[in-house]
Amino acid sequence: MALLNFFLVGPTKGANAEDTHKSTTQKATRTHERLMVKMMKIAAIGSTLRQASVNNGLIRAASELAPKHKMEIRAVDLNLPLFNQDLEKDPPASVLKMHELLDDSDAVLFSVAEYNYGVSGVMKNAIDWASRTYLPGRATHPLFGKPAALMGAGGGMGASRAQYHLRQVLVFLDVRPLNKPEVFVQRWTGTGERFDTDGELTDEPTRGKLDAMLTAFDSWIRLFVQDNKDDNECPN
Repeated sequence: MALLNFFLVGPTKGANAEDTHKSTTQKATRTHERLMVKMMKIAAIGSTLRQASVNNGLIRAASELAPKHKMEIRAVDLNLPLFNQDLEKDPPASVLKMHELLDDSDAVLFSVAEYNYGVSGVMKNAIDWASRTYLPGRATHPLFGKPAALMGAGGGMGASRAQYHLRQVLVFLDVRPLNKPEVFVQRWTGTGERFDTDGELTDEPTRGKLDAMLTAFDSWIRLFVQDNKDDNECPN
C-alpha cells in the first residue's frame, strides 16, 4: 500500500520522502524474504485412477523431490462423478474436497497421460469440475490465475501431444503454465523401461529432468504468489 500511495500522491520533500522510500524498501524486502522461505503447496492432478500408472508414478517421484524445493505436493483424488450440471445445486462431497484442496494450493502440477492424442477423460472431468465456482466467498474457480507445470509419460512422444492439448484448455481457465523445461518422458529406453511394474520411476536421468523442472517451477510460482501480510502491518 505504501508504494501505491507513493505514486498516487507523489514524493514528499526532505526527510518524509526518504522515510517513505525506506519504508517501501523494507516492506518489499520483508515480503521477498517471506516468499523465499515459504513452503509452497502444490496440488497434483493426474490422469488415471490406476495406482500403477506411470503418470501417477511421476507424481510420486516429484513428491519425493519436492521438499528440497520448498514444496509440498498433494495429489487430487480423481474419484469424482462425471460432470453433470444437474448435481451443481448440491455439489458432491468429493468435488468440494477437490475445490478446497485447490483453493488452499499455491500452484498446480499436471501429470498428463496421452489418450488418443489428447488428455484423458479422468483428467478432463476433474478440470471440468474445477472450472466451476462452489466455495463461499470465491468469485472465480479455484484454478483461476494459478501457476502450473506439466509433465507426462507415454510412448515414443512422451505424451507431448496431450500436454499441448492441455495447454489449450488452460488458456480458457486463465491458468499460467510454465513453458520450459518441458518434461516428455518416453516410457521405454533402448535397454528397458523407465518405470517398474508398480509404476515407480527407476530412471535417474528422468529424475534429474523432474528436478530441473521443479527448480524452474519454484521460481515461476514465486513470481505470482502474493503475500498480503504487509497490508496489515503498521508503518515504520
